[in-house]
Amino acid sequence: MRRGILYLALLIVSINTKAQIGSGNSSNPEISLFMSTDMPITMDRNNVIDKFGNRTPYNNNIKGSPFLNDQWLNGSIYGLDLKKMAEVKIRLNTNSNQVHFLDMKNTELVVDKSKIKKVVMYDELSVDSMYFETGFTDTKNELNSSNLVQVLNKGEVLLLKNYTNHVVKKDSLFGAINVYYFAPMFDYYLQVEKNKIQKLKKIDAKILSTMLPNKELITNYLTQKNKIKSEKEIIEFINFYNLNNK
Repeated sequence: MRRGILYLALLIVSINTKAQIGSGNSSNPEISLFMSTDMPITMDRNNVIDKFGNRTPYNNNIKGSPFLNDQWLNGSIYGLDLKKMAEVKIRLNTNSNQVHFLDMKNTELVVDKSKIKKVVMYDELSVDSMYFETGFTDTKNELNSSNLVQVLNKGEVLLLKNYTNHVVKKDSLFGAINVYYFAPMFDYYLQVEKNKIQKLKKIDAKILSTMLPNKELITNYLTQKNKIKSEKEIIEFINFYNLNNK
């Protein structure tokens, strides 16, 4: 009888401990759903993704980094219901499109993306935050709905930024040795309506005018600002467009 009671007590403690991993102080039992110690952590450079999406064995001498930011940043993870599940140290692996995080013991784990909707990363030294969400698919199916895509603004029209970081091969001098390196890239997408997302070939006012319905608003904006060339400028324009497109 005593053994049964002792076993039950240990089981309860184990469940509560698992529920608290990741947030440091959360008692929410759902916290255990977004993590898995059994998921492969893509730190093994013998098992990375090439430009064709294949997991291919390479030598250990891959130059560069698979992460958007090598340093650990403060972050928040939200479930499918958009309720905050945890506040942890995180970094985004743009080779595998996975979120790595540190648990209470500073053990590196990988988020189960099927359980989350949004991730927010922010630097203690900066007021800026980086928002990533899943569920976006463009009209040509180049954007996978399971990808964590950065959302650069708020409003009806959204500017999205999708990061990729494939491993590519380059022949060395005289072709004696193959050199492998991470090649980080990104593409912009514009969500004009909820279910209408198109890829931006480049940041250009003429291209934007073909994608957005309110041509007069674009013309009025360009008479004041003259150009839309950089990421900062297009974010400013879309915010203006969302505010004035009644």
